[in-house]
Amino acid sequence: MSYLCLDHDEFKKKFDDAEFDLVNNCIMYKGIESKDRLCNFYFVDPSTFIRPSKSVNTNGNSYNLLLNNLEGWKDFPQRQYSIIATTNVTTAAGFAKKNETNGKTFVVIPTRDSLIAIAPKPDIWYSFSYALEQLQINHSGSSLKYLNSYLTELFRSTAQNVQFDTTWERFLEFLNVMTSRKYLKPKYISKESKRLLKVLIDKKTFLMDFMNKTFHPGPNGFQTRIYNTILSCSEFPNNEIWTTSRCFLIELETYLKIISPNP
Repeated sequence: MSYLCLDHDEFKKKFDDAEFDLVNNCIMYKGIESKDRLCNFYFVDPSTFIRPSKSVNTNGNSYNLLLNNLEGWKDFPQRQYSIIATTNVTTAAGFAKKNETNGKTFVVIPTRDSLIAIAPKPDIWYSFSYALEQLQINHSGSSLKYLNSYLTELFRSTAQNVQFDTTWERFLEFLNVMTSRKYLKPKYISKESKRLLKVLIDKKTFLMDFMNKTFHPGPNGFQTRIYNTILSCSEFPNNEIWTTSRCFLIELETYLKIISPNP
């Protein structure tokens, strides 16, 4: 995703009061890691870029594929074209300094009346309790990393010489291969992956219906809201959020000076 760096004058020229509200009851925050010096103002249009999952180079990208393609998520902003933020400033600040970088915390200002998605927990990785229960992934502190890890192990256990791919068509092809049993090499599969495989094989005749119900936003606690000055975040004190809206990002201390200038 490309962030357009702006100085203060450029920000004032570009910021349109007819589209954006500088002050909102529900404030969105984003922590940005960087080893380099960051700007105090950015403009970004996430809908024009595909946002890669941070897990794609290790354990695949299965949950993004599911969210971007399953029927139940059609009325949600697509994550691959979204900017990810949080309702909690401490969570954002922690991410900014995660690897002891020169990161900063930013206030995110999307367009007025834009659609935002809200996860039930601070991190989407821990927001699918219902889905993981249905898939019999029951580790303490279960997260989507286990689903990604087990699916990747199953994909790589096929007799075909394949690499994990991020296209939906390839993902469906792998699901079909896995549940056919024909191409599997069981000795290379962990007992956790075998348990997941059994669930998928048992549901094979109506697998996509099962996946739609399992990952549906409703039972997993996801919601959407329209972002405007009326929206309150009191019921979402520490939740991950995302939107495909065009956004301004303003460094937190700079933002506070703008909205409450010294007399």
